[in-house]
Amino acid sequence: MKVRVRNVLSKQEEQVVIECMEMTPEFEDIKNYCLAKGAFLTGYTDGSFQQQVCIKDILYMEAVGEKIFAYTKERVFEIRQRLYELEAELSPYKFIRCSKSFVI
Repeated sequence: MKVRVRNVLSKQEEQVVIECMEMTPEFEDIKNYCLAKGAFLTGYTDGSFQQQVCIKDILYMEAVGEKIFAYTKERVFEIRQRLYELEAELSPYKFIRCSKSFVI
């Protein structure tokens, strides 16, 4: 397999191109990794302060009662979705549900 890197002049020109004979699990992993780099969830801190949380920064999510919390290295965010919804949404990014109350 060849890998080429080409510098571009602007952020808008950045892209990843995957050229393959077939979409194998390995190529699917590469695609999902690249897509996760710019993917975000909406998180809340202090009850109502809304902030975008980059999926690549999330270490795990936990259900505590009726609330869902996403943990990053620096902060904790409340996510206003159900855990099963997050599990389905984040499965391409290699998140898995490991118990009734955790997605890692």
